Amino acid sequence: MTPRAASCQAVIRSRRPFKNAGGGHVAYINCTKSQDMGKVPGMRGIPPDRDVPAPVADEGLPTRLKTALHRVEELGLRGDPDLALQRLSEVAGGLTGDAPDQHVAVAEHAMVLERLGGSHTVAVEICDRSLVSLRDAAARGRVLLARGRVSKGAERRRSYTAALTEFSVADDQLGKALALGGLAFPFNDDSEISLDYRLRLGTDGLGLAVASGDSYAIALCAGNLAACETYLGRPSALDRWRRAVELMPSQIDARTAPVVSLNYLNWALTATGLGEYDVATRVVNEGAALARGLRWERTFAAVEAVIALRRGELTFAAETAARAADDTGEAGAIATVVAAACGYEREARLDSGPLDRAVRQVVEASEQLGALAVTEQARFRAVRREPRPHRGLIAALDTARRRGRRFGWEDLVVVLAEIRPAEARMVMSDLGELWPAGRRARTARRHAEGLLSGDTNALARAGEEYLTLPEPLSAGRAFHAAARLSADVGEGNRLRLRAMELFRTAGADRSLAAVLREGRLRRGRGIPRIPASQRNVVHAGLTPREHEVTLLAQKGLTAREIAERLSLTEGTVRNHLLRIRSKFGGVPKRRLGEILAADEE
Repeated sequence: MTPRAASCQAVIRSRRPFKNAGGGHVAYINCTKSQDMGKVPGMRGIPPDRDVPAPVADEGLPTRLKTALHRVEELGLRGDPDLALQRLSEVAGGLTGDAPDQHVAVAEHAMVLERLGGSHTVAVEICDRSLVSLRDAAARGRVLLARGRVSKGAERRRSYTAALTEFSVADDQLGKALALGGLAFPFNDDSEISLDYRLRLGTDGLGLAVASGDSYAIALCAGNLAACETYLGRPSALDRWRRAVELMPSQIDARTAPVVSLNYLNWALTATGLGEYDVATRVVNEGAALARGLRWERTFAAVEAVIALRRGELTFAAETAARAADDTGEAGAIATVVAAACGYEREARLDSGPLDRAVRQVVEASEQLGALAVTEQARFRAVRREPRPHRGLIAALDTARRRGRRFGWEDLVVVLAEIRPAEARMVMSDLGELWPAGRRARTARRHAEGLLSGDTNALARAGEEYLTLPEPLSAGRAFHAAARLSADVGEGNRLRLRAMELFRTAGADRSLAAVLREGRLRRGRGIPRIPASQRNVVHAGLTPREHEVTLLAQKGLTAREIAERLSLTEGTVRNHLLRIRSKFGGVPKRRLGEILAADEE
């Protein structure tokens, strides 16, 4: 590829989010409005910051075209990408077939504007118009790459495949590397190519990228190859992410920096998913030190909060999540999930509203972190006595099975086994050999199977294995489950004491209260009282008054009768009932009593 052709891969910086270019970010983040133009093709990750706008490279273009493209960029960055695409379409209409660099520049600007929120249809039409006019194979390949980045599903795959053909005709090795990198990533919306085949494509692409010496292509292809290995559950995945970072030169240009940051992020998330928390902590700190911009800073903080949550460091997790809470994108949503998980253990009244909104955003963006979010949401729903608290768990597991993923979803089965054993048994029988790989996943499987079989020894062993990771909260839950199932009173209480100490050390008040409420441990030295935050709690985030109204409504009293009983106005009672029903997902009034049970100390 010529210097001009390579420069056409340059990135644009903006304060507004870009649509997903597709590709490269393990199971984690699938930004439909990605903010990183550096993630072409196939870097699907949490978006970086856009503090200082920088134009797509325009060296060698006629001054008149440069001016027109700059005006289009400014229009898009100021919030009107559709009008900008309309103007760009007018510019494209004036190009001739003997100006390949001009067609490439226009196509890449169309890609930029589509990511800024502009019309997908118009962006594709601009690319297609250039393809009709162009005869230069290398230029056609670069336009097809741009077209692939604004496309989805089979359309994306066809564009990258056509680009690969054009680059092969032109003998453009760097272009071939980028096309192979785009084809390698296991997109959620395109399962026609097997993961094993994508792995071979990624391996070939990385070989070409390394031979070219282009740091951007190397980072892109290495990250996409690591994503394939992670999804396949390969033991080499963690080392593949490490090599993706180590292949980079000491000086990284602005075009490559976002991809490198994304690879650090995915390395940390892979380590987290495998239970390698020391590695994850080190990597997230290294990545944060290299990252540029506030958005990246918040993103790494959100992932650091996830790691702390897994390690049972609730105070640190909540404090770290707060650093990302103001982010309006995926980082803020992940921070909300972590904060809710910490609040689950420490707050008396649970407000599921912020969590529900965040879960939708995280699930859309990420399979691995989406599994974490859905797991915490199910625990919220179970403790609030909501109807069908497991809703969402089975759908997430079906998605993982359909896509052939072997990474990051094991906690979905554990929490399903906790709250809906019958459904969990069916899921376990359907999963076959798809269970995620790694020692943490093996421990989670032992935990789930122990819950379903009532095997005290398996649960106790799972608890010990969680401690080696370390995951004290998961260990405490396994020990507590084993204690409840144990036929030996002494052994059961020994396991309760272990769970109690783990929960108390972590500040997990709700889990600690659950152990103490069983009344099996004799009150004495070393046995704490129920934590203050968990005394006199009510379900579903209801206020004490709402709780009273609910119980009376369940007995069949009308709003007027409830008002008379509680010395309230009928309007006040009706407002209470509306709020109560909304907290339970809009269930009929007659069902409120079925799903509400008072906590007793």
